[in-house]
Amino acid sequence: MSAVISNLLLIGLALVALFVPSPFGQRRDAPPPLETSSAQQMRAPARFVARDSVGIGTSRLANVLEVSVAVGDRVAAGQFLLVLRDLAIVRKRAAANEELRRLEAATAKAEARSSAVRQAESRVRSEAARRMEADYRAVLKDFERLQELFDEGLLARVEYERHKKDMESRRLEAKAARESIDRSSVPDVREEIKSLASARRSLERLESLSDTFVLRTPWDAVVEEIAVAPGDTPDRGSVLMLLVEIER
Repeated sequence: MSAVISNLLLIGLALVALFVPSPFGQRRDAPPPLETSSAQQMRAPARFVARDSVGIGTSRLANVLEVSVAVGDRVAAGQFLLVLRDLAIVRKRAAANEELRRLEAATAKAEARSSAVRQAESRVRSEAARRMEADYRAVLKDFERLQELFDEGLLARVEYERHKKDMESRRLEAKAARESIDRSSVPDVREEIKSLASARRSLERLESLSDTFVLRTPWDAVVEEIAVAPGDTPDRGSVLMLLVEIER
């Protein structure tokens, strides 16, 4: 009888061990999530979806004049990011100014040389004209006396015609000498003047161009990194700023 009772107790203990969980290694389920109010959900930044970082730069060689934003700023599409000065236009303008000054000096020198030559030639031509006019007046005076002799029959016609022809030749030479005073073969400065006018027009065109430009954000974004500061001259094509596009 005692053996039967012992067997029944063993069976009972085995059943208890089978169906009652052990306190060691017991798995605990995670607590249920806390409920959040609708107001808390609206304040969460999950309304924006961040995309990959995008570099902002320019292919121009430029000097940074102004950085209009700071790291962490949220910028709207079209907003100014950077103000820069185009150094290519600045250098072309400086070169045009230098060329204009060179041409102005060359033209002034050519004009001064031309004026000096003109004055010298004018003095020479004026003196020559005076001599020829004096010769003509002397020949004319002699011819007037010969005219009287010819009229009185005391001078042969052949001799008279020869003196008349010489007198007419001297008259034409004196006239040509007077007319040549204002004409001179001085150095021509028309090419210098033409080049100077062309240089002035080129400089005016460059002066009309703005040497500043701005970089804008193409879409809504957050400023992640700024690689430049006012006064910097970054390499052409380098990244000046990193933006992270955000999508509403």
